[in-house]
Amino acid sequence: MAKPQLTDARRIRGHISWRTVDLRLHAIREVWVALTRSDGRPHSVPVWFWWDGVSLYFTARAGTLKPRSLAKRPAVIVHNGDGVDPIIIEGRATAVVEPSDLERVNAAYGRKYVDPATGNRAMVDANVDAVFRVGLERVQAWAYANASTQTVWQFIERRIDGESGRPRGGR
Repeated sequence: MAKPQLTDARRIRGHISWRTVDLRLHAIREVWVALTRSDGRPHSVPVWFWWDGVSLYFTARAGTLKPRSLAKRPAVIVHNGDGVDPIIIEGRATAVVEPSDLERVNAAYGRKYVDPATGNRAMVDANVDAVFRVGLERVQAWAYANASTQTVWQFIERRIDGESGRPRGGR
């Protein structure tokens, strides 16, 4: 199966480097995911996640509000909840179903989330967990709670054709 690749990103304004944002996303432990309920009300919840340098992955219990809402309204906002060095990601959440992709997320969770008292590692259980991938559309970042540092990126996501290895289409 073709894997998503970020092939085009354009910084619209600001001076914060993408590397700074990437390092922050690798370092933080949880993010907040905001979505829309079926009745139109917003819903925001903290989640564990994995950032692979291209996409953000998170889990939810299958059959709960998040998976049901995302199946109908995949637009999400993800943020780090930090008022000093905020990162806000806008994108679309899609369900991850390929076994190899689920294993990558499971392995990443196991490396990232380790109980310091027991050494137990977090696991993604495909029987009870729904896994989602957020493809980036727009990212905003600030530094030191200073509005003048706002940096904005706009992304075009393309998928790589598994047969030819060439980019095909947009979203």
